[in-house]
Amino acid sequence: MDEEPDKSEVVGNIDQDGQGDGVDSESNGGPNRQTSQPLPQLFAQSNASRSHTSWLSSQGGSHSQPQDSPTTSPYLRRADQRQGASSAGRSNSGGFEQQAYIIDLLEQIVKNTSSTHGTGCRGGQKKSSTRRRSPLRRADEDKALAKLVRDELALLLSASPPYGSTPSPSRLSAFASEWENSGHGVNACETTAADFMVDIAGDPKSPWNVSAGRGFAVYLIEKTGHDDTPEMRKAIEKAFNSRVKSLKSRWKRDMLPQAAKVAERSKHNRKQHKYQLFQRRREIVKLYDPLKKHLEVMDALGADGIQTTYTVVKPSWRHPDIHHWLKVFDDLHHQNHINAFVLDKRGMFTHIRTGSQKVRQAQYAPPGLPVNAYDPNWLQSKTALSLKHELHPKEYPYDFNHSPETLNV
Repeated sequence: MDEEPDKSEVVGNIDQDGQGDGVDSESNGGPNRQTSQPLPQLFAQSNASRSHTSWLSSQGGSHSQPQDSPTTSPYLRRADQRQGASSAGRSNSGGFEQQAYIIDLLEQIVKNTSSTHGTGCRGGQKKSSTRRRSPLRRADEDKALAKLVRDELALLLSASPPYGSTPSPSRLSAFASEWENSGHGVNACETTAADFMVDIAGDPKSPWNVSAGRGFAVYLIEKTGHDDTPEMRKAIEKAFNSRVKSLKSRWKRDMLPQAAKVAERSKHNRKQHKYQLFQRRREIVKLYDPLKKHLEVMDALGADGIQTTYTVVKPSWRHPDIHHWLKVFDDLHHQNHINAFVLDKRGMFTHIRTGSQKVRQAQYAPPGLPVNAYDPNWLQSKTALSLKHELHPKEYPYDFNHSPETLNV
């Protein structure tokens, strides 16, 4: 079972519906993650919380807060304390609870932004030069802020959803000149549903969009009642820019003719299928001790070195032995799924691929693999400069055979 598909990419996945706004932390339970209450579910505590402005206006009624525990994050505890301290002086409305929660959420985001300043990663640790292969996942508070920005921006663009009205080319040109002449000190538009616009056809960091992002940050800070600090504005502007990027990607797809949309969707599906198959094999490697030695080579192969057609078609660059090596991982995954099916019936079974003698002329070959991972005839067709600067295969061959212990698992 060998290769195929396409970014909804989380980096792992490409956002086809425009809902993804970037990625942040390395993985669930990574070394830099703090145990915290899942934030997205708090947005769904009541029907009022689904409204764009529910945390500002009282919706009536109340709902209980979770009990404080060692696993409850500090900013959620502060929200509970703030609610309790104010219960004697004001009604315990759903709107107040949400407003207190949002303010504490923004405080935590500012804290994270400050603690990672200059390091480029969460928790102040230096970035590793090793290429990360696991899906990247954002922290809960980042996802909550992305949702808040997404909802509020949708409200401002509601006059002509989902992209709102678009400034005319002449207005964009005039504003760009004014932006430069003023030293980047003018507002592109007012932050109201009647006047707010983004330059959806332009660069996400065009003068218009940068100015609109600044205005949006001030608008959101005033709406939540949070202190107006440079750190808070920076965090909101970053989330705004990510949302504009996502909207622009969606807009570009919408502008494609129907035939191009079908082709783009097919390309996306293939890439996603490749990514999922790669992750499946990688998890099997980590699951069985005799296979863990293969993790480095599996990572070097990567998702782009995977084929996922129902009939096995060998890429021209790949040695035939690689197919048999990969097939063992697929067989183990299939067996695991069968064994676990009694307890967990979620998920479809992977398809069983049939062999063939077909060869596909591949334009891309993963670099840095052991020399015996490549087809010898294909290697001979490459120039010395291509091998040295692009492919640079490892000099020593790798043992692509599986031990009897593995085959008898």
